[in-house]
Amino acid sequence: MSCAKAIGWVLTMKRTVLRSLCALWLLAPSAQAAEPAPRPADVTPQVDAIFKGFVGQPGCNVGVVHSGKLVLERSYGLADISQDVPLGPETRFDIGSMSKQFTAAAVLILVDQGKIGLDVDIHKYVPELPSYGAKVTIRQMLHHTSGIMDFYELLKLAGWVYGDAVSEHDALWALTRMPRLNFAPGTRESYSDGNYVLLGLVVERVSGQPLGAYLQSTIFGPLGMTHTVLTGDHTVVVPHEARPYAVLDGPPRLMANRFDSVGNGGIVTTVEDLALWEGNFDNPRVGGAKVVAEMQTVEPLADGSENNYAFGLMIRSYRGLRTVEHDGGNGGFISDKVRFPSAGLTFIALCNRRDPANIIRKLHQVADLYLGLAPEGPSPGQASASAAAPKWSATDLATLAGPYCSADRWEFHIFTVENEGLVDENGARYSRTGRFEFKDAQGATYRFVLESGVATAVEREIPGSKAAPMRYARMQPPQSDLREYAGMYVSPELATAWCVEATDKGLVLRRKRFQDEAVHPAWRDAFDMEGETLFDRVNNQITGFTLMGNRLSGGVRFVKEKHEGACTPY
Repeated sequence: MSCAKAIGWVLTMKRTVLRSLCALWLLAPSAQAAEPAPRPADVTPQVDAIFKGFVGQPGCNVGVVHSGKLVLERSYGLADISQDVPLGPETRFDIGSMSKQFTAAAVLILVDQGKIGLDVDIHKYVPELPSYGAKVTIRQMLHHTSGIMDFYELLKLAGWVYGDAVSEHDALWALTRMPRLNFAPGTRESYSDGNYVLLGLVVERVSGQPLGAYLQSTIFGPLGMTHTVLTGDHTVVVPHEARPYAVLDGPPRLMANRFDSVGNGGIVTTVEDLALWEGNFDNPRVGGAKVVAEMQTVEPLADGSENNYAFGLMIRSYRGLRTVEHDGGNGGFISDKVRFPSAGLTFIALCNRRDPANIIRKLHQVADLYLGLAPEGPSPGQASASAAAPKWSATDLATLAGPYCSADRWEFHIFTVENEGLVDENGARYSRTGRFEFKDAQGATYRFVLESGVATAVEREIPGSKAAPMRYARMQPPQSDLREYAGMYVSPELATAWCVEATDKGLVLRRKRFQDEAVHPAWRDAFDMEGETLFDRVNNQITGFTLMGNRLSGGVRFVKEKHEGACTPY
């Protein structure tokens, strides 16, 4: 996993609509797996049972599309709990990053018209971006292989807090101030909203229209998606839009974002309108067969490794079946849409609740019903390590515990021992397949390298990958005296200053508009400070740090500066 992610949520069925299911026995079996078991004529009660916990709470609208036709639509829960307004087919939801497929479609339509070049450098359309020292193409941005940083992560470092309005201007400000890439273009895939906000801007500049207007005239209107809008203005009142909630401990609380950037998200729509969009993949009326096919095309990385991000869509596999999907989230809105091309089926969930409940897993349970698949058991990588433990001594595990980081500092793991098993920094448990060999939940193999009985590195091998195994070197433990890290640190690029103070209880990070927070060491000269933070030394003196936060693996540099009196962040 990325360092940023590791070192670093969260019915009464008062109104339901049931589409006719009389033709479901005609659904085609998949050619990619054994023929599913015979399907019941009506699985609605089983679908209802999956979402029964949403009674009287924020919930979800769920749809099933077969060969471009909506065959099931159900509403579970409330659109507005303060007014006791139930969800219904007319309810609209912000679909967050699911919007990216529409931006990608808009780009490909303009490419088909000869107005945009896929392999043209982004600077042709957005010349105000800094020079990266490498060509960054539109194609790479569509596939998230450009290396461009995530603008929102940059804004957070610059002082934006949750709930602040974020405009297209803000996004462009952050991106134009960052001259580094996360990696050489085409060599890796790293999801970044920076790619798609810039692609939205390209569509606007080439078409001469706001992105929302272009999508309306080119996609939404022609397909009859009359309940779908992209305003780019969070103050606009959208009729029948649900209110978004966080459902954690205690009663639900409002959780609204104020994103006005477009291209990366912002579309508000309904299950019925998304069914019309899905129908376009079966019978292309917008973009034509060429654009529809290209949207589902992936491109390998420079070393031949697979990249499953196509054009605003993810090409994955579920239980041996190829899927075309994308989820999304914005504040309390969560959405997911999964298509099984071989079965002609698409499953949609649009929700106004963010909580520990796994909406994607619930949608997969609905898919199991329609595909005639038995309930899914644990994957091989999730199998209990205890089943294999008797073959090898648990005492060996203590020699493996500790921090490991890749040579390029882009990825790392911190392993600990819990209940005679190996666990990483996220609490994920690894199944043991050898004395010093383990597998994660995705099936990747981890082999520890020992010298004189001490683990010095671990190598990760991903099944099917053509790349050499990723090697993580074991890092030195942190120092006991942390006072030398205290001081003022300034990022000239983001025009912000942070203060690190030494207290009796350890280090504390102080930032303008943020609460003070404890700073915890991960290994020598590495800390958890809004992400993996690596301090630099010159002549054994701390001179600054590089923060490699979430989606910022290229690093944001902070320089240590002298200051008079108490350190004041800005």
